[in-house]
Amino acid sequence: MRKIAILRKGEITIDKILEEMKKDPKIRKCGAIVSFIGQVREEGRDGGKVIKLIYEHAGEIALNELREIREEIINKYKVEEVIIYHFVGELEPLDHTIYIIVAAKHRKPAFEATMEALELVKKKLHVWKKEITDKGEYWIMGDEIIRKD
Repeated sequence: MRKIAILRKGEITIDKILEEMKKDPKIRKCGAIVSFIGQVREEGRDGGKVIKLIYEHAGEIALNELREIREEIINKYKVEEVIIYHFVGELEPLDHTIYIIVAAKHRKPAFEATMEALELVKKKLHVWKKEITDKGEYWIMGDEIIRKD
């Protein structure tokens, strides 16, 4: 199973990831598996109704950034596993945008690691999205609007 990936909608589900994780002997030693599932909101930043998001990424650069984030989180929190899958392409409201799954022996580091992994993805990952609403369109990177169309 891949530990990091940039995928298209429908390529994998959270259930499939969790099922695959059960096959890993080190996961069987864990008392906590924490997951974060991002999804497309129905309301855009401009208050309009979201029609779709279009996610783009910087190819191998983005994959290397995911690898670095994963390693940083494992080393800092001493967790057993970190899996980060980010979705790209066209997504509609309620589609999943990202999965972050952390397995640890105890819940506290699992929760802390999951939260920090998400913040690092938002801060460092070269993935950006075009949010298309019934009021307009704009590009977002991290949490910032970088261009309005």
